[in-house]
Amino acid sequence: MQQRPRYQHLVHDLDSTLVRLNVASGLTSHSALAQQMSMPYPEDPKATQESCTTCRTKCVPSSSTVAIQEARSEQGCSRRANILRLCTGHQGGQYGIELWIDLEAPYASDHKGREHCFRDSHFLVVHQDPRRLLVRCDAGHGSFWLFTFHAPHSGYRSIEREAWWAETMEILQHSYDDDPLFILADANAEPGEYDGETVQIRGFPTTANTPAFRALLQSYGLYLPATSAAHRGPNGTWSHCNGLSQHCLDHIAIPLAWQQRCTHSEVLEAFDMATAHDDHKMAAVQLQWKDRLLDDSAASKQQHIKKAVKYHHHPDLHQ
Repeated sequence: MQQRPRYQHLVHDLDSTLVRLNVASGLTSHSALAQQMSMPYPEDPKATQESCTTCRTKCVPSSSTVAIQEARSEQGCSRRANILRLCTGHQGGQYGIELWIDLEAPYASDHKGREHCFRDSHFLVVHQDPRRLLVRCDAGHGSFWLFTFHAPHSGYRSIEREAWWAETMEILQHSYDDDPLFILADANAEPGEYDGETVQIRGFPTTANTPAFRALLQSYGLYLPATSAAHRGPNGTWSHCNGLSQHCLDHIAIPLAWQQRCTHSEVLEAFDMATAHDDHKMAAVQLQWKDRLLDDSAASKQQHIKKAVKYHHHPDLHQ
């Protein structure tokens, strides 16, 4: 009888940074923002599919994933150097979601210093529209979901907002398969009241979108690191036009089961967003932990390919 090969599980150090920003509230120049982040960016938005940015920055070291709302860019998927860039496209010059993934920032390293990085073939766009982007990752050592969105603000009629949140829940329910889910969003929602799980610090108000946002987070077992002991500094991500108040409306949510892996959360006050009005600020979360990963790329890849075959790139986003 032929014996199945035995694969060794080795302890790896894992490290990842998630960053979320809304760039186009009075954005003076995409290239100016890109320069702040040490990246090339085409002046002509039609060149989006031929150019890609890099998300290595002085403010956000070793970033692996950056989500952008209000990008107002053209639809497309591209790669330049080490950066995979996915763009949903705008709607009448408004909205537009982008996801940048650093393919050279290692997400894991073993005791011998061997590093593991993402590849563009690991990522599948499962859903996209100008306000939402759902992406699945099937890497050799694991699989997870990235969901970035821009929710309608409180100025919309309640019936419109409720319909949008209901559709968002349906998008997730249609595809989600219990792998870890990470949300990077301009939710236009304050965190709301303390519950000890989703929100772990008291004192956050409730706004029009809060109930729907909290329902989504609780449905998928997520919490907000910015409302936990891991957060450092102020929580305000959006400043009112009168300059008198700040609000926590932009969020990164991770699985509650991953709470011990979240080592840092912060609103990056010093980052220059290259906007005419400094109303949105960048939010970042750092994840670090040790885990045992299968030390055989072929075997682990096969395991996740079986899942990946169920998903396909959105037909409008292809390389």
